Amino acid sequence: VKKGDTLLLVEAMKTFNPVEADRAGTVKAIYVTDSQPVEYGEPLVLIE
Repeated sequence: VKKGDTLLLVEAMKTFNPVEADRAGTVKAIYVTDSQPVEYGEPLVLIE
């Protein structure tokens, strides 16, 4: 991925918010599944 690429969409209060890559690299892991609740600050993706 490149810095700024959209990795995920997180829904909050019926609004979808893009989560963008903060750096370039390779996605090594995705820690969440579709419709899984997440908390602020929770790791969602591993980029190396």
